[in-house]
Order: sequence, then C-alpha cells, then structure tokens
Amino acid sequence: MNSNFMNPPDNMRPWTYYYWINNHVSKEGITRDLEAMAKVGIGTALIANMNLRNDEQGKVVMLSEKWKELTRHAIREGGRLDIDIGLFNCPGFSSSGGPWNDFANSMKYLDYTKTKLKGGKSVSIKLDAPENQLKDVRLLAFPARDQVLDNKIFKIRSNKNLKNLKGLLDYDIETVVDITDHKELVLNFQSEDKETIRNLQIIPSKTRFVMDVDFYGEVAGKWKKIRSFKFNRSRDKNELGFNDYPPVSVSFPKVISNKFKLVLSNITFPKSVLAKKGSDKGIADIYFSPQVNLEYHIEKSLAKMKQSPHVPSDSYTWPDQREPEDKELVLTDDKIIDLTERLSADGTLTWDVPPGDWTVLRFVMASTGIKNEFSDLNASGFEADKLNKDAVRHHFEGYVGDIFKSMPLEDRKSLKYIIVDSYEVGAQNWTDDFADRFFETYNYNSKPYLPVLAGVVVNSVEESSRFLWDLRRLVADGLAHEYIAGLQEMCEENDLQLWLENYGHWGFPGEFLMYGGQADLLAGEFWTTEDLGNVECRAAASAAHIYGKNVVYAESFTSDTEVNPFTSYPAKMKKRGDWSFAEGINHVVYHVYIHQPYEDKFPGVNAWFGTEINRKNTWFEAAAPWMKYHQRCNYLLQQGKYVADVAYYIGEDTPKMTGATEPELPIGYSFDFINAEVIRNRITANNGRMILPDGLSYRILVLPDSKTMRPEVLEKIKELLLCHNHGKPSPKISKFT
Repeated sequence: MNSNFMNPPDNMRPWTYYYWINNHVSKEGITRDLEAMAKVGIGTALIANMNLRNDEQGKVVMLSEKWKELTRHAIREGGRLDIDIGLFNCPGFSSSGGPWNDFANSMKYLDYTKTKLKGGKSVSIKLDAPENQLKDVRLLAFPARDQVLDNKIFKIRSNKNLKNLKGLLDYDIETVVDITDHKELVLNFQSEDKETIRNLQIIPSKTRFVMDVDFYGEVAGKWKKIRSFKFNRSRDKNELGFNDYPPVSVSFPKVISNKFKLVLSNITFPKSVLAKKGSDKGIADIYFSPQVNLEYHIEKSLAKMKQSPHVPSDSYTWPDQREPEDKELVLTDDKIIDLTERLSADGTLTWDVPPGDWTVLRFVMASTGIKNEFSDLNASGFEADKLNKDAVRHHFEGYVGDIFKSMPLEDRKSLKYIIVDSYEVGAQNWTDDFADRFFETYNYNSKPYLPVLAGVVVNSVEESSRFLWDLRRLVADGLAHEYIAGLQEMCEENDLQLWLENYGHWGFPGEFLMYGGQADLLAGEFWTTEDLGNVECRAAASAAHIYGKNVVYAESFTSDTEVNPFTSYPAKMKKRGDWSFAEGINHVVYHVYIHQPYEDKFPGVNAWFGTEINRKNTWFEAAAPWMKYHQRCNYLLQQGKYVADVAYYIGEDTPKMTGATEPELPIGYSFDFINAEVIRNRITANNGRMILPDGLSYRILVLPDSKTMRPEVLEKIKELLLCHNHGKPSPKISKFT
C-alpha cells in the first residue's frame, strides 16, 4: 500500500468533464487538450456537446460529417495518450434526446378532453382531441356531476382596486385579473342563498407566481378558516410537468354559507415576469364546487412537479383528505360505461345516450413534447420514452450506435463510458403498454380509475389516492428498469459501462436509489458556489453502497461563474472537495474542462458554469500536485469496505430524490439510505446486523414516519427481526436495533 500511495495506479487518476461549446471544435485543439490532460494526470475525459444558442457559434455543426470525424479523432487520441473517453448519451443535456427520436418515440402522458351530453337520444358527435395526440386509450362515460357552482350567483368585491374583478368568475381563462401591484389581497364572495362548497380551484394566468392562500366561510355569524394552502406556480417549463398552468385544487369537508373570502398573502412574481409588458399576470378564474374532488390530483398524477430545485424527502406527500359525509357524492365504478368501441378512427362517438346528463372523458396518449436542452438546433429532438426499453434502444442506436458503426473496434479502444447526467426532463405517466403493465403489477384494472386523473373521486378518496400512488410507483419502477437498466444492457452489449448521476433537480419522477442501482457507475455532484451537493453526494454514495458498487464519483467543483469568472483555484476549492469525501465520494471528476479550439484566443472558450480547469488557465499545469492529491485520495478511499451503523429506509412513496434522516445521528456515526428493492432482494440478518452480499452491514434500520408499508416489505422486515432475535417473536416493528 505504501508504494501505491506514493505512486497510485493510473486507474485512480481524476476524471474531467470535457465540454465542446457552441460548435467551436478543432482537431489541433482536441490533441492539445488531451495532451495537456495527460501531462497533469487526468485519466478520463467525458465528452459533452453543449450549445448556448445566444452566444457566438463556431463552424463545426454538431452531427455533421466534420463533427463526427472530430469525435472519432478524440477517441483515437485518447487511445494514443492512455486517456479513457466517455460520451454523453445525447447531444446537449440532460438526459436522452435527439432528432432520431420521432413523435411516437417521445415521452408520453395520459391526457383527456371532457364532453357533456344530454341523454335520452342517439348522438353522433365528433369529440375534441388533446394536442400532441398519439392514440386513443379509453372513452369513458358516467352520470354527470355538477363540478362547479354557477359563478353568476356570487357578487365579488376586493379590499384593493382591481380592474376587471368580475373576470375571476367568468369561466374564461383569457380574462385575467392583474395582481402584480399587491403583496396582500382579500377577495369577498357573497350569494343570496347559502351554498354548499367542498372544493376550491384557483386557475392562474399563463405566467409564474406564488402566494399563500387562506379560505374562509362565514358560519354562525363568524368567519371560520376552512383551508390554508400554498399556491405555487413559480415555474412553467415543460421539465416540471406536462400541464403548464394548471389550477391548484383543494378539498375540505362541506361548508354551508352565503359569504366566503380568500385572503391572499406573500404574493410574489419573478422579476422577469414583472419586467414584461401587459396586464395578464395574475388569476384567470376561481371555481367553487359542491362536489367531492380529489385534491392535488394534478400534482399526484405527475402533471405538475415540485417547483424548486430543492426536493426534500416529503416533497411528494400531501395532507390526508377526508372521505365525504355522503357516499352518494362519490362516483362508483359500476356507473362508468366504456364507450371505446363506439369511437371511430376520426374521433366520432356514436351512442344511444341513456336518460340523464352524462360526462364523457376521452383519454388519449399524448407526447409531452420535451426535447434535449443545450444542444445545437439541428441536434435537438424529442426525449426518448423513459418507460419503454425499445424506445431507449432506438435512441441509443441513433447516437452512440451511429458512432460505433463509423469506427473499427481497434480505433475506439479508449471509449469506455456512456454518460447520463442529472435527470431534468420532467415526468411522464403513460406509455404504450402501461395499462397491461399496471394490471400485471397490481392485479387490478386501471380503466375505471382513469377519471381520477380529472379529479373525479372513484369509489372513495382512499381508493382514488391509492390508484395515483400505484401509478407514480410504476413510473418510478419503469424509469429505473426500462430506461436506466435498458441503457446499461445496451452498454454491456458494446463493452461499455453506463455512468449515471442518480437524481434530478427539476422534475425527477423516480426513486433515486432504485434509479441509480441499475447503472454500472454512480456519481453525485457538488458546487463550490452553492449548496448543491448536500443531497446529491449522499444519494449517489448510498445507492452505490446498497447495490454493491465500490466506486462513487462526483461531478466536482461545479460553480456559477457568471458574476465572478476565473476566481476559483485549488487552495480555494480544496475544503469543499474534502467535504465530499466525508459524504462517500471516492473518485473526483472535475467540472469542467472546456475544449480550447483556438491558439490565438485567451482566455479561450469558456461558459458561465463550472470552474475553468483547462490549459488556457494560468494555474492549470501548476495544479498537477493537487490532481495527484486527488489521485491518492481516490486510491485510499476505495480500499476496504465502507462502514456505516445505520440504514435509513426511504419508504416507497415516489417521486423521491432523498430520504429523511430522523432522528439525526450523533457526530461520529455514519449512515446510508436504503430502499424496498434492496431490503427485499439483497438483505439478510446475522449476529445482530443486516448484511448485504457485498460485505457491507448495518446495525440499525430506521423506518420513516409513515402510515403505510406494502405487505411484502413488512414481511421481509419481520423476517429480519426474527433472525435478529434468534427466532423469538419480535416486540415492535417500528424500530430495528
């Protein structure tokens, strides 16, 4: 070991991201870059092609023949210089998109249109279809329910001078009440007769803002607070869901009154929104309903994701909703009629409508339309369907496979890795065989529960919520076992390894541990200028440990350099790097070496992100001892087995990007997060410890503060407890000590 410390093995050399920016690429620059990396001790370069479209463009257009030849040149030069090469699995970032992915190969979700019909007659009517429609899934009808009150019954007033105040009650989302001039606001609603209300929906304009909402009703002459909630529509990018400006819908036990009010506070609009001209910034409509709706059904179906890059462990849990006092308020599945066979190819419904009023929901599989970002326009295309391994293979062959076919095996011996960066392309909740897969997994048919996606409670609030829980769980399982396991399988077929960051800051619909467990190599990341990394490094380390992977990489020293470029240097960065080692990282990957194609330009090509670690930086060659230090750290930290006392079980709720650490451990003890898949399939118990087949073990399993657990996980924990207690009955399941 002493000799290896003095001269650590070459495979312990630090890696680097190697970005080719804005089509600025040259053969000579690639050679000089790789030679410079070899000189200072960098062992692997992960090539990504980024395009910041507002900046000056170079002449080597991505995907052109010249670009392909330069990519091949980099791979050949890596072989000559003993530098391994990794390729991002798509142009730009962050996941798996490109122009070879057609509309049918894109990410998908279940959309619907609603039609109301009068019964007692035959109809032949062409139904509306959602945009981006791929194919019909189901056509369902059920007795109509008065979803909202007639807003004409209300008189509205405000404590502020608002233009077009009645526009809040006109059922027209194009008429907007501008609230940008106010931090707080009170809206009063009064009707002549008392009304029963069980649901409230606030529909935003096509803009971004947040506010706190308190809803009151006057009961027995006094104002009673009915519900408080956060209205958060702070992000409108597609990566955060396939419904850009949906309402926030909340439900509550019935309140009967003729006076209601909304107290809006902490109203906040982004500066970029306020700077735009126009008065369409605010609330489009407000709906009151006597019906029982499933609250937050939009968020629960993944149509709108968490609006912040910080995603705590409880981000996708919601308050319990009480069952209605009258079962007649709930739609039962025996009242739902399947009309799918009565829908023609052109969308025409032919039906003898039974007496009464009916609601018809046309469910279609649609494309989310999301594409890979930060790529040249000609290299931009749909993100591949993440729940369909065949779609993933089509994507792999369209990009990585194309490079393989253009190079003989002996020329690409340095190409070792395919890279999937952090997931930031939003959710999907459907794919071609999703209904069949749902039935195979849960042993019940999803069909009668599809109206839940529109907020309709079917059978009960509990059943409706559990259906959406099952849907989210199946999405997370598919993201891991169709997308990542699919890519890993394709890499293995080509003697490559899949390198993955197992989390996503914007719109990650998976479970971070299962997602990471399907890749060959795992990485976290940490920034020098922000707190990013406080979750990501432990996420990667935990997934690596519980799935038997000894090396934990990290995208290291990422930073926002837009304000203060060229201000980072090794002495300034060292403390943050050493911190990452305590989080479980044991292989450094610098972020970022940007390709320098021109010899006459200084300080060369750079971007607003990442520390400038390249040959044009004044301290680059002088940093060789710092890089040797990282090589030694990589070597030492990869020896032996990681030791932790505690495993925090993250539960099975999804999406999930991190786990809870409650109660916190005392200083001096370490932990991993652990998931249901590993507990069920990889854990045994012996001599008072839970043991993984790779040699790691834990003395304590901490269960989260949750009311639910699937039976198969509970049975496995019981089994572990019996082994721990030498076959004697266990006292309590809540703790494993």
